[in-house]
Amino acid sequence: MQNEKLSFKTKIGFGICDLGGNLFFTMMAFWVMNYFTDTLGLMPALAGFALMIGRIWDAVSDPLIGYMSDHTETRWGRRRPYIFIGAIFLFIFMLVMFKNPNITDQKILLWWTIIVLCLLFTAYTLTSVPYSSLTPELTTDYDERTTLNSFRMTFAIVGTFIAGGLAYPIIESFSKKIEINGVFKIDRSQGFFVMAIIFGLIMSISALITVFSVKEKISGKKIKTNFIKNFTGIIKNTPYLLVLFTYMFNMVAITLLSGSLVYYFKYVFKNEGLTTLSFIFLLVPTILSIPLWDKVSKIIGKKWAYFAGMSIIVFSLLINFIFGRFFGAAFFFIILVITGIGFSTGYVLPWAIIPDTIDYDYLNTGTKNEGIYYGAWTFFSKTGQSVANLLIGVILQIAGFLPNVEQSEKVIEAIRFILGPLGILFYLIAMLILFFYPIDRKMHDKILSDIREKNL
Repeated sequence: MQNEKLSFKTKIGFGICDLGGNLFFTMMAFWVMNYFTDTLGLMPALAGFALMIGRIWDAVSDPLIGYMSDHTETRWGRRRPYIFIGAIFLFIFMLVMFKNPNITDQKILLWWTIIVLCLLFTAYTLTSVPYSSLTPELTTDYDERTTLNSFRMTFAIVGTFIAGGLAYPIIESFSKKIEINGVFKIDRSQGFFVMAIIFGLIMSISALITVFSVKEKISGKKIKTNFIKNFTGIIKNTPYLLVLFTYMFNMVAITLLSGSLVYYFKYVFKNEGLTTLSFIFLLVPTILSIPLWDKVSKIIGKKWAYFAGMSIIVFSLLINFIFGRFFGAAFFFIILVITGIGFSTGYVLPWAIIPDTIDYDYLNTGTKNEGIYYGAWTFFSKTGQSVANLLIGVILQIAGFLPNVEQSEKVIEAIRFILGPLGILFYLIAMLILFFYPIDRKMHDKILSDIREKNL
């Protein structure tokens, strides 16, 4: 077992992959719903349905890819060959996704978005699940895992910052003004395609850097286990299930927030250009708070630090819902700063907690199944995202949303509801589940001690 501290080079090489990973996540979370409705012209409910199907496919493929990487033995390791292949296809399908097919028929357009989404998400899964599965293999140290994931999530927030700060300027810079029946409108098709080229390259390059800079521990041991048995075995790991469902509901809340933010600025504040500024106000405190939460978690534990972060988000969303309508955009930017401080815990702490639950499973089963654990993790988190995307689409559709026009008061209130009470509800559910999570530093030390005694 590898208990030694990791080198700075290893931490940097490992962490940088999630720059591209979170660039992808943020771009999809903040922009793809808007791209479907306002650029491709897909009805909101259909857009939400397409995203739900894409995410479900993505979720189903995650544990399968994780299982495959668990059972792959090559001279380059178990995980890196998948990351390499995924990085190439991720760039290819980014271009396909954001090349406007100019389909006007809603049924055909729906099928096009579903098929391309499934291909794009599969490419992302090939990269993300094996990458995440590297974490418990690099170190077993309780605090070192938090530090390792602090490096990872620092890069992740840089990726989020790039997506949030550059997406809108790139899209706008390459968009065109067109005339339709005597009315001038902005066509953003070219802008989204250029964004896909730039972001796709960053995603691929960051993943390839990890492939060539992080060395896996190659055991040479053949692993032969049953997929269904391994997957169902997760049900017996209570600590894992608790943090798993905490994160799933956390992801529902995050997706509701991120997916509605563009609509919030475009239609509530009537100033879409402020979207980029909002990302800065949210993400700068997020990235600056990572070292703070790293230290706080070492004092009060990962669980309670994570709990505190979500509490801050709930407070800020509630204050904005109650008072935001009276004080406008400036007040909302202040709220985003507070939200960002809490937001930081969701980047670091869940990913620092999950390896501890895998050690718990290893103690009880004697088998290492990191890939299938991370596959199940992303399965449920993406299921949460799919639910959130569907909720956004259906709520906007019911409220009477129409793209690129001034919205009715009913639509405005629907957008506020998504960003406020609905998001708060799912954060509170996540906090309630997390309250019962049992593994702290003392318990984890005992787990490692028992593993050593069993010579596992």
